[in-house]
Amino acid sequence: MSLGGAVGRALSPPWPSPTSASPSWRGRSVSSLYSCPAVHSHLGPLSKFVSLRTGGLASTPGYRGTSTRIVAPNRNSKYVAGRLHQRPSLTCFSSSTASLQNGSTSSSSSSSMQKDEVAPQLDALHNCPPHGLSAHQLAELKDRLDLAKARRIASMLPLGIRESAVVVQESSTAAEGTSVLSDLPSSVYLNQEASKHGSLVLGVSAPGGQAMSLLDAVVGKLAPGRMLMSARCKLWWMTPEWRSSTLQIPPETQFLLVELGPPGAGPYALILPLIDGDFRGTLRSPARPHNSPEGSLTLRVESGDNRVVAEKWDSVLHVSAGWDPYLLVEQGVQAAARLSGGAAPRATKLLPPSIDVFGWCTWDAFYSTVSAKGIQEGLSSLSSGGVTPGLLIIDDGWQSTDVDPPFQKGALSPTKLAQLLHLPESEQALLRKTEEDFYSESMEVLAEYAAKLPPGSSASSSMPVLSNLGPKGARQQQQQHQVSLQGTPADQDQQVQPEEQLMQKRELVQLLLDHQRERLRLLLNPEPASPQQDDSNTSSTSSTLAPAPQASREEDVLLVARLGQKVAGWLVGLGTAAFLIFYQWVVEPSPPGSLPNRFFEAIANGILRPTMLSFFAEVSDFTRRLTSVRANSKFCSPSAGPDAVMPSRMQDVVAHLREKFGLRYIYCWHGLPAYWAGVMPDAPEVAHHAASIVYARPTPGVLEIEPSMAWNPAVLAGVGVLSDPAAVYHEMHTYLRDSGVDGVKVDCQAGVGLVGSAMGGGPALSREFHAALEDSIARNFQDNHAINCMCHSTENMYRMAGTSIARASDDFYPRDYASSHPHVAACAFNTLFMSALVHPDWDMFHSKHPAARLHAMARAVSGAAVYVSDKPGQHDFELLRSLVLADGSTLRCVLPGRPTRDVVFSDVLRDGNTMLKIWNTNVGSGPQPSSWQRQPAAARPQPGEEVSPLSPALAELEKLGRGACISGVVSGVVGCFHVQGSSWDRSRRKFWTHDPKPKPLTTQVRPCDVEVLQDIPGVLPSTNFVAYRHNTCSLSVVPYGGAVEVQLDPNMSDIITFTPMLKIGDLDFAPVGLARMLNSGGALRYLRASPPPSPSSSPEATPSSFAAAATATVNAITPTQLSTLPIEHRKGGPDSTVAPALATTTGADQDSSSVGVASTSAVGDNGDGGGGVAAGPSNSIYIGASRLGEGSSPNGVTGLDSLGSGGRNAEGSTGFEGPRVLLGVRGSGMLLMYSSKRPSRVKVQGLPLRFTWEPGTRRLMVDVPQTETLLAELCLEY
Repeated sequence: MSLGGAVGRALSPPWPSPTSASPSWRGRSVSSLYSCPAVHSHLGPLSKFVSLRTGGLASTPGYRGTSTRIVAPNRNSKYVAGRLHQRPSLTCFSSSTASLQNGSTSSSSSSSMQKDEVAPQLDALHNCPPHGLSAHQLAELKDRLDLAKARRIASMLPLGIRESAVVVQESSTAAEGTSVLSDLPSSVYLNQEASKHGSLVLGVSAPGGQAMSLLDAVVGKLAPGRMLMSARCKLWWMTPEWRSSTLQIPPETQFLLVELGPPGAGPYALILPLIDGDFRGTLRSPARPHNSPEGSLTLRVESGDNRVVAEKWDSVLHVSAGWDPYLLVEQGVQAAARLSGGAAPRATKLLPPSIDVFGWCTWDAFYSTVSAKGIQEGLSSLSSGGVTPGLLIIDDGWQSTDVDPPFQKGALSPTKLAQLLHLPESEQALLRKTEEDFYSESMEVLAEYAAKLPPGSSASSSMPVLSNLGPKGARQQQQQHQVSLQGTPADQDQQVQPEEQLMQKRELVQLLLDHQRERLRLLLNPEPASPQQDDSNTSSTSSTLAPAPQASREEDVLLVARLGQKVAGWLVGLGTAAFLIFYQWVVEPSPPGSLPNRFFEAIANGILRPTMLSFFAEVSDFTRRLTSVRANSKFCSPSAGPDAVMPSRMQDVVAHLREKFGLRYIYCWHGLPAYWAGVMPDAPEVAHHAASIVYARPTPGVLEIEPSMAWNPAVLAGVGVLSDPAAVYHEMHTYLRDSGVDGVKVDCQAGVGLVGSAMGGGPALSREFHAALEDSIARNFQDNHAINCMCHSTENMYRMAGTSIARASDDFYPRDYASSHPHVAACAFNTLFMSALVHPDWDMFHSKHPAARLHAMARAVSGAAVYVSDKPGQHDFELLRSLVLADGSTLRCVLPGRPTRDVVFSDVLRDGNTMLKIWNTNVGSGPQPSSWQRQPAAARPQPGEEVSPLSPALAELEKLGRGACISGVVSGVVGCFHVQGSSWDRSRRKFWTHDPKPKPLTTQVRPCDVEVLQDIPGVLPSTNFVAYRHNTCSLSVVPYGGAVEVQLDPNMSDIITFTPMLKIGDLDFAPVGLARMLNSGGALRYLRASPPPSPSSSPEATPSSFAAAATATVNAITPTQLSTLPIEHRKGGPDSTVAPALATTTGADQDSSSVGVASTSAVGDNGDGGGGVAAGPSNSIYIGASRLGEGSSPNGVTGLDSLGSGGRNAEGSTGFEGPRVLLGVRGSGMLLMYSSKRPSRVKVQGLPLRFTWEPGTRRLMVDVPQTETLLAELCLEY
């Protein structure tokens, strides 16, 4: 049986049967796809076996296996322009049997095949190896099959219940009989049907069969060991916690990983509370910790609505164990999601292409005062420094919203007070005229105080615009509220006011202000009349100015009234500030359930409720409701500011921004309930949705972690909830799509738990809202463009069926310096939990900030999108250019960044000794045709068209045989971060600096810290790696278990890149990457190496002489650890860029460290589409420029000539006598490599380049020119 046939049988279980064929995959031989990284991700655990020491069976001489063709992938699968848009459902057809190998769909929706599914497939390959392999290759195949089978089987430990305890059952390891959870009470029982693949699902019954809406039950005694948990710290967010006792488990714990053995040795146990129907489970410490035995584990089960009750819950706790913590978490969380809400595994979801481009978000730059004018200022500011965003996120502030009518002018405004006092109508009219002075003055005073509030406090968070922007924000917010009171006409086409009318209004207002100033001057400095005037003139003047005294008195009264309003506003603002001081020092720090806490809750929901609602309406957006799905007047034109009054024209604004700044993707923000306080029931444009106001009630667990939720705006003002959320989502998303918007950022998702208290509970309501949201996103936005945010409740995470991006942590707070380090730690450790279901987003940051470099390095190793929220004019362009390429794309690691195994259970924020280490990997996409990128957009491959995986030069090399290897370059990345000193303080309920001067830290960084490197064929404990430290620019060679020592001061960071050493004949070679980029190895796209020719050996009979080179660079990484190997996405392509001129010199090699460039008169287009080079005036060289082909010479050296297959080059000699390396690089700048020998020549597409080689360090450096496509093919000849 062929390997293709074996793979065909192995593919069927994890994916459903196909529905239709796609021309992009139909007819492609499986053997021709082995070099494609996307295919490796579909082969499951078998992917590591199809690429052997020869660089893949597709290139193995003499391989004549059965031609297996993919005939019917999923209809949504598109191999488009080198990017797999969705993991396809594959069915394989073997031409030798002419039968479809269709298998039934596995009961598990996980993309990672479980132990009992993997073993038969491994056995099939072991017993029936493919034909056409040499004895050496066959032996290696069987060895790797045995190793993989042993690792997979031994990694997961089967659990069972024995003598009222959850223990490890029969196992070939020392873990057999290990207890995970002992002393199970009689109320805890096993759900046999839901327990699969060695894990257990436990149920709980209420005492006495009593129906309850909330139950706290002790489920047993947990085995001792170090613990990592993720627990909610706010309604919206969770943070990691490290404990050693179950008596210290915080409320709302949703994830618990326990180390059962010695530190670093394992095994590990995973405990996950589940969602069972309408009930949600969480872990916590016992109600009376001092009276509970050590190890007691308490589970809380609650519906969130007192009316929803049950007597027992069959699936509320998942328990599993294994030796590999990453595999254990991935499979356990995916199993929990299947039972709890149906969220699909991350590996099966489509990543939006926006994740690979640099972005800018408007939030920290403008908050909700964002306008079209402000967006232009921000984008222009970034573009002026040569850093062009490809993604724009328009955050909160673009929607049409308003507060409820009673609070549009405050609860006790001067006008309302006058009505209560029954003042005369004339005096009430005077107060109405001057009321804006009252508001503006009170807001100015309040804003000055708000800017001095401690960042991160609940008082500061309740008014983000005032606390972050100060008086300027108060003025902008006041302008917005005035515009919203005037209203926006619904009919945009008929009621657009001409610009001339607006100019006339502005001129009129200016004239009135000048007149007021003149009257005030005359009032203070009266001019005496001249006594020499005659009677006629006097009478004439008297008759003309007779009304003047009366008008003057009216204006004087108005002036006095305005002054009075300002004084009153100043007093009110001062009183509000005094109230906030009391709240900040007395109420906010009080423990949950304390007297101050209960007292304030009572008055806030009682006599202070109108005042509180008025306060929220004036200083925040949290009581505002959606009044229209259209944008507000700040988006009426590309130049509209906060004071704009014209109806919105979002489509014109989006088109202008996209055209002017070359934006590829534009997202808009909205909330899960549409806006913070939902939808306005009586607003004309949304009245058809029939929203109703629902008053929320926080759950007891939420009140424990965030007591201020008891007087949250959603509690006091209620939320406008729709009976059919799908209707408003579809209407809003259709409007955005038609306006040219590509996707959405959906915020405030965990608030569904609050609203659920009155609508059947959070678990039940989240099911409805998330289903509607996911459906609308899939229908309206291609490529899955969506970001889930404020979503760290399992009610949300377990419902993300199709969306693939979710925020990993609380916000980046630029003013709260104590939050900078916990933010990075929370991203890394929450990713360990979340990455099984979504690709975590690490949020924006500021490039000009005390912790900017630390955050930039964290983004570089995160595998997430890189985007900032800089204010206009406040940028560190040098730092940004180390993250962003010239076309606005980024060098992104392919996995979600997670903490290394040796720090998983160490408190990297508080213990004072541990440095945070985050590992990730780079896998080159494989070669792309260089001709494709030079074509105009219309000529590039369209959706559904097949893209050749080889460039012309590589295709020519492929004909040479000799065991040459083509593969994506694999490198490991470890980021080191000194984040000790500050953390989230659960007692203070804010970020807190507990150690202002932490000591410097030292750590050891090893290649084995990168978990996936162990799965690269050929990487053994004896394999050497080249280690590159970014901070010191130093190279060193270390074995797989060897270490690089890193010492960091507080708030410092560093990145170490590990590349496997390749053995190419007698050459030791390792490409490192672009030295100036933080993720240096991300620039390496593919590598092709060939050893020196050997006349006495036959390529058909002899294995490759550089086996390590092939095996160390193929993308054969287990999907359970590297679920997706993305092919580079280039949709649209960058603008043409001419490479900088390269001076040429004449002569031979000069010395051991510098190689001259041979004089070339001209190089013409070689006809292969690979982008020839031409010599322009003054010996200037252009790469892929418009001068291509001019002045071509028949003696010019082209890329194919220099790499010819045994022919003679322009100088008349044979092609080469030593090893050759062809390296694909994305980007430009100094390329760093390790080479044990000095190359004789280095070329880029046939053009000789200068290079530097240091004999002592073996450091090889080449300055890669910037090409039009940013993809350069380098050839190194030895």
